[in-house]
Amino acid sequence: MRRRFSGITGFFRSIQGQFILFFLGGSVILLLVSSLLSYTVIYDTVQHINERVTAAEFAQISVNLGGLWDNVVRQQETLLGNEAVKKLCTDTNEDKIERIFSINEFSDLVKSMVWHYPYIHSVYLYLDGGDVLCATNVNMQCMVSEGKVESAVREHGGKSFLAGGIRAGDFPLNSMKRNEDELLITIGQKMYRGWMLINISEAYFNSLYADVSRDGERIIRVIDGEGHILSSPDKESLGAFYQYRDYIDLEQNEGQFLDQQGGVQVLWSVQEGEPFVIVSERKLNPLYGELTVVSQVTVLTFVAGLTVLCLAFLWWMNRGFVPLKHIIKSMDSVAQTGEYAVISMDREYMRVSEIHSLVTHYNTMLGRLNEFKLEQEHSAEELRKRELQVLRNQINPHFLFNTLNNIKWMSIMSGVPNIAESISALGGIVQPLFRSDAVVWSLREEMEQVYLYLKIENLRFQNGIRCHEEIQPGLEDVKLLRFLLQPLIENSIVHGFSSAFHQGDIWIHIYARERDLVIEVADNGQGLTETELEELNEKLAEGKGGGGIGLLNTCRRIRLYYGEPYGIRVYYNQQEGRGLLERLTLPLDREGESDRTCETGETANHYNKNVL
Repeated sequence: MRRRFSGITGFFRSIQGQFILFFLGGSVILLLVSSLLSYTVIYDTVQHINERVTAAEFAQISVNLGGLWDNVVRQQETLLGNEAVKKLCTDTNEDKIERIFSINEFSDLVKSMVWHYPYIHSVYLYLDGGDVLCATNVNMQCMVSEGKVESAVREHGGKSFLAGGIRAGDFPLNSMKRNEDELLITIGQKMYRGWMLINISEAYFNSLYADVSRDGERIIRVIDGEGHILSSPDKESLGAFYQYRDYIDLEQNEGQFLDQQGGVQVLWSVQEGEPFVIVSERKLNPLYGELTVVSQVTVLTFVAGLTVLCLAFLWWMNRGFVPLKHIIKSMDSVAQTGEYAVISMDREYMRVSEIHSLVTHYNTMLGRLNEFKLEQEHSAEELRKRELQVLRNQINPHFLFNTLNNIKWMSIMSGVPNIAESISALGGIVQPLFRSDAVVWSLREEMEQVYLYLKIENLRFQNGIRCHEEIQPGLEDVKLLRFLLQPLIENSIVHGFSSAFHQGDIWIHIYARERDLVIEVADNGQGLTETELEELNEKLAEGKGGGGIGLLNTCRRIRLYYGEPYGIRVYYNQQEGRGLLERLTLPLDREGESDRTCETGETANHYNKNVL
């Protein structure tokens, strides 16, 4: 059990396991976020679609109901403008015969109206005296009645009104033997001495909008301005107060709100000039349920696809990690045996460009490491030889110095002062080597060695070598490597003046340039050809050279001590028109200063002619 748990833990610690873990975690988070956003977008989309569909239906319903309402209003105005109706409503002293003629004319008008507009059920005149005149297409009655309708009329006071939920049986015409349960919508209009009521069929009214929307999840109702239901598929609710009336703002022509608890979206529309409101109720929960099922199927499909993808990806990663395993095995071999064994490039997985590039670079790295190892071994062997050479060169400095001193006194006793002066100068050159092991010294000490060396050479060549120096003031105590200038002076004498019997001029120009110390040694010797000069500078730049202490070795000493930016470069001596100019560039290092800075100052544009 512990071994199995350790194996699982080890898998999830590997790159494959961590990648799968993060991939699954990221996918789950992405799925949750996308599902949430999808639900939100889908729900909003459903509501917007419902709004657009309902708006189109409202437009059609408004046309249908608007036409009905305009016809009823025209018929109502026709009745109110009729002289017989006016007499019935205003003339209380009218005799019975004239009253009968007025009632008959009123009846004829209603019959004609009902004949042309079958949805008009009946017309009632409720007079203030308590008389009620009722006219239909088949009958005319005059009576005194008190009932539900009369109470409703009195409740409205002096206002015109619409009323729903009234049955035909609520009106005082029982003897007509009509369908007493027929539902009516009553339009009440106040007159001078009473009310005119025009009843229209609620079934016909309902048919004008019921056929527009046949969606079983949507209910369309028509309510009056006070919130009572005039027409609805639910006949039991007619005349009742509409439950969402308080959410309807009649100052707006249209609007909508969402009943979160009931899952119902309610939209309403008010047409200008019409005393009723069209309301649509859409149950969203069934749609949400269908969308939830679709979302669940989508999630299950996604999870199944993700599982298959993970398995395929795991297989691919196992196959893709084969070269990494070979690289790890090769690294273990390097660590244990020290042998740099490259990986074969003939395997199938090498077809993948990234893996091919990885293995290629790894093999290249092994090759370079092997070369570095060989170079290290070669350097170690060369260092061992140099150490043996140093040991061979370690002679007793007292013995050498005493021997030179003895030769000097022998030359004086033999009357050869030139030899004595040469040996004395040589002793001055050699003595600092025995006196201190320091790597650097001051520019002043370096120039003293140059003077001693030139003295020896002039004793040899009868003062044929003339040296001119120009040193920027303040640089005498600058530190630099020991014995840097002597090889350059020697190079000018041995190679530059060889064809002129070692006769010529040497110029030494030393100055500071920003953070560098520049030393220029120029001569007017025979110089080099363009090809020879280019080859020499290439060797200086590459650090090539033999084991001597000449120009190339001096450049290597500078590079090893100060770094790559510094060294020696050789130019033509343009000022003299012949010879060479050797320029050393070193970091400016004043004794006691940490930032190696120096004020450059002005330098002369020509060499000083002070001859040593």
